[in-house]
Amino acid sequence: MTLEFDLPARWRSLLTEQFSDAIHDVQVTWPETQSLVVSYRVIEAFNPEFASSIIENPDGHLSAANRVLRDLLIEGGSKGLSPFIRLVDLPSDRHRTVRQLRADDIGLMIGIEGIVTKISGVRPRIYRAAFACISCGHHLTIEQPNEQELIEPIECMLADGGCGRKKRETRFELLTKDSEMINNQFVEVQELPEGLSGGVQPQRLLGIAEHDLAGILNPGDRVTVNGVWSIVCSFAT
Repeated sequence: MTLEFDLPARWRSLLTEQFSDAIHDVQVTWPETQSLVVSYRVIEAFNPEFASSIIENPDGHLSAANRVLRDLLIEGGSKGLSPFIRLVDLPSDRHRTVRQLRADDIGLMIGIEGIVTKISGVRPRIYRAAFACISCGHHLTIEQPNEQELIEPIECMLADGGCGRKKRETRFELLTKDSEMINNQFVEVQELPEGLSGGVQPQRLLGIAEHDLAGILNPGDRVTVNGVWSIVCSFAT
């Protein structure tokens, strides 16, 4: 049976009870630190059922946790920050090697163990894109989940103060200076050599390090990539 939780309320209780000092550290070290590291073991001790639900519904949990973290920083006097949660110390049954990844893992929280073999240079990418409607001048902001495409508004929303024109009826101009940029780096992760037998060739996975993770990894580093496995190989942490 899957239990239903009020995710924002539970995350607020967890973060205020267990991570108040760490949240303060994020506040005073921003932008060098843009994330709060949360151990799964701490969540299990707080509420085992709540911890288990993270594995099955990671997107919902991470969305709620990030909103709560942002609100706590605002309440602490820091506005305009976009912090996020990084989950670590996942249970051993959630760990995978690259070759063990299967369709059943899609959408679930997992940890992939490996060794960094290649890295790209750190480059900026648009994280939240600001647009202006050419027809009325209204400004809109659209989150950009990956670097492979630029998602434009489909409508100048009346409810948001716009003119209501759809994309085919107007044009949206990208406002680069008003857009939020983040650091971005491609990282290739290969299976650990001790996990291979005979002449088996190691398999590799291409991932992306973003925000405060970009620029800290080097070839040869052993890592556990914790995140949500998706078809495009995009990870939260």
